[in-house]
Amino acid sequence: MSGIAAMTGLSGMASKFYSSSSNLQLSQIPFIFPFVAALVAILLIVIIVVVAIRYMGTQPKYFLRGPEDLWQPAGKVIINRNQIGPATKGSYTLSMYLYIDGVPDPRAVTPLLVWPHVYSISYNSAQQELVMQTEGATETIKIPSVPMQRWTQVTITWEGRTANFYINGALLKSWSLQNLPPLASTSMSLRPDGCQGKIAWVQLWDRRLTSGEVATNYTSTSDSRGQPDLGLNLIQSWKQLTVPNIFCPAGGCAGTQPSASPSQKWEFPYA
Repeated sequence: MSGIAAMTGLSGMASKFYSSSSNLQLSQIPFIFPFVAALVAILLIVIIVVVAIRYMGTQPKYFLRGPEDLWQPAGKVIINRNQIGPATKGSYTLSMYLYIDGVPDPRAVTPLLVWPHVYSISYNSAQQELVMQTEGATETIKIPSVPMQRWTQVTITWEGRTANFYINGALLKSWSLQNLPPLASTSMSLRPDGCQGKIAWVQLWDRRLTSGEVATNYTSTSDSRGQPDLGLNLIQSWKQLTVPNIFCPAGGCAGTQPSASPSQKWEFPYA
C-alpha cells in the first residue's frame, strides 16, 4: 500500500509539473510570437523597399525598343522634349544600337541624328566612325569602331564637360569639352534620307553610368552575336508564311513558262 501511495504521489507531482510547465509555455507564446512575426515582417518590407529602389535606380528614364528605320522613319522624333529635358539637366547617359546598311555618298559625312542647340551626330562611312559636332560646330568629336552592316551599341555618358564614349560596352574614348554643353528642352530627332539602316534600344538615364553598368547593360540587351534583343515580331513572322498550292503541288501552274535557248542553258558537270 505504501508503494502504491508513493507512486500515486509521484504521478500527481509529475502531472502538476507538466501542467505548470504547459501553462508557462502557453503564457509566453502570446508575447513572443507576435514580436517575432512583426520583426520578420518589418525585415521583409525593408528588403523589398531596398530592392525596389535599387532596381528603379538602374532602369532608364526613357526606353524605345524599336527597331526604327533610319532612311524613312515612321516618326522622326526618337526622344521628345518632355522626356529628354528633365533627364539631361545634369549628368546623364544616352545609349542606342545602330545598324547602318548604306549611305548615299560614301565620300561624304552623312547626317544621322540631331539634338537642336546641343549637338548633332553624323556618320563617316569611309572611316567607319561617328562624328559629333557641338552647337555651332565649335567642337568635333570622332567616335571610331562603328562598322557598317553590323549592330553596334553606342553609349555616351556625360558629367559636366566630360564625355565618355563606349562601343559595345567597352570604353573607347574620353573627351573634355571647352565649355559646358547647353541645356535645351528640344527633341532628339533622326535625319531622314541620310543613312540606310535601323536604330533600336534607345535608352536615357538621368545619371552617369559607371563602366561596369555600361558593360552589364550591353550583355543584358544583346545576344551572343551582339544583336539587340528585339523580341518576337509576329507581324514579320506572319508575312513570311506562305500557303502551299494544293492544286499544283509540283508547280508549273502559271501556263507557258519562258525558256532559254540551248546555248544559254547552264550545265553543271557534277549533276
